[in-house]
Amino acid sequence: MSKKTKTVTVTNTDEIAALEAELTAKKAARATALEKEREELNAKLSALHETVGLPDTAALIAALRRLGRKTGVGTRARISPEARAAVVAALKTGKTAKEVAAETGVSLPSVNLIKSKAGLTKPRKVDAVVDAAPAADVPADTTPAVE
Repeated sequence: MSKKTKTVTVTNTDEIAALEAELTAKKAARATALEKEREELNAKLSALHETVGLPDTAALIAALRRLGRKTGVGTRARISPEARAAVVAALKTGKTAKEVAAETGVSLPSVNLIKSKAGLTKPRKVDAVVDAAPAADVPADTTPAVE
């Protein structure tokens, strides 16, 4: 917005009174315009929750706060006790961790962590160490030498 500055040299008191009245009228008109604009913006803001499909302004504020939270690297999802119980119950029915993750919306690594903390994992089997085959049984390298 650019300001228009007008420098006037006035010696007549009638002209000064007229300029002061003009200035006062312009200030009043601007104040009225600003008040009208403020009322329009408040009306739009108070109906914003309906525009985005939320039931009330409290829900809108909560959604906006969630958007402002840091996500990504270094943050952890907080899984409610109810969600944990649902994951454990689904795992006990025999579903795979992948199926439970898709069904509950909890990430696969989190489902696996809940599964292990609930004691629903089987201990790993330790395989016997297999001796390497003797060198005589390994075929010789048949690649021609490059000089």
